[in-house]
Amino acid sequence: MKILVADDEPTVLRIMRTFLEKHRFQVETVDCGRKAVAALTAEDAPSIAIIDWMMPDLTGPEVCTQLRQARFRIRPYLLILTSKNTEADLAAGLDAGADDFVTKPFKASEMLARLRVAERMIEYEHEVRQRIEDLEQLVERHELLGEMIAKSGQASAPAVPAATSTAPVLAPSPLPPEEVEALARRALQDLGLRPDTVAHLSPPCADGAVTYAAWTAFLRHQGQRWTDLVLEAEPGAVSTIFTRTLDRVPSPSQCQSFLVEALTVIASALRSTLQSHGVELLAPFLARGHQIDRGVVTPPVPAESVSYVFDFAGSAITLLVVDRPCPIVRKPSHDLVPGEILAQAYPPAVPLLGRGTVLNDRYIAKLQIYGDTTAGFHPVPVFEPTPLAQFFHSSPLNAPLR
Repeated sequence: MKILVADDEPTVLRIMRTFLEKHRFQVETVDCGRKAVAALTAEDAPSIAIIDWMMPDLTGPEVCTQLRQARFRIRPYLLILTSKNTEADLAAGLDAGADDFVTKPFKASEMLARLRVAERMIEYEHEVRQRIEDLEQLVERHELLGEMIAKSGQASAPAVPAATSTAPVLAPSPLPPEEVEALARRALQDLGLRPDTVAHLSPPCADGAVTYAAWTAFLRHQGQRWTDLVLEAEPGAVSTIFTRTLDRVPSPSQCQSFLVEALTVIASALRSTLQSHGVELLAPFLARGHQIDRGVVTPPVPAESVSYVFDFAGSAITLLVVDRPCPIVRKPSHDLVPGEILAQAYPPAVPLLGRGTVLNDRYIAKLQIYGDTTAGFHPVPVFEPTPLAQFFHSSPLNAPLR
């Protein structure tokens, strides 16, 4: 994590840089309050700031006051370094907007403990902010879905397509391509999207193109199989189909939401059909949208994938289906990584986390604490994410389109 140190004493800056870099922090230093404000309001600003109280232009509390008046997606955590220790001084600093104090000369153990608190607070704020943004996107997508349903002439949500055959879809087996095509076509028709033709095993969008993509996944628990679904199209194609369907020109975010909602309905149709055959599913992921520059990076599509190209009067959307084995792996808690999915509630006796939970840093830390403090600790059963899941769920090159 990146930390800003603001102090007008070169010796202090040098000492703080050495100390923080020793403990693997990225460090940026400035020698006055105005530069601190500029650094903390810049793009890619440090998440934590250690600010000296006494500086020649702006004092530490004045820096805090200016920063609290600014608009941030995630506010930086502000820690004032000071020789002042009276109650009045501490109250004045906190009222100005500081989050914490460290008195000079500081103890290394105390400083590290306070920085760990700051890291936890920043991580929690990021998680909360992400959930808020996800909810905002869901509201936008829900409104768009309602508009699509209304335009299609239906009074309620799309009916789940019936299976095209009466034979059970066995959990260990790949999904039958002809059944997937029929379900996807019916789901699109329920949204008012009626493809003219469907081509099988066609290549996805050309390398070098910029595309909109939507991704989701589900797991068949008994057969230990993972299914990735990707719906992708070039922006012009999505805009054209959107305009024909809803009689208005979309914004880029609406184009992305349009694709995500179409994939959500397709995935729901596939899951419902499998469940009607008695297949037990885990669906830990909401569909999410991305903008992909294929001139920079290409999704890791395996050879066993099947593509369906739905053509709408010359504008095409590609559905990519990857169905592959995904055995349960039992791992020590310290070997867990974000993005893995709990295959069973854990621990079994009194679960901390339920089956199907997607692990993040906070959940992993909780399991590690449990493992370190519990006698007879057993490995954690997880499903490891596929390359496509890793690409869409966590790749910094493919941030969700806002």
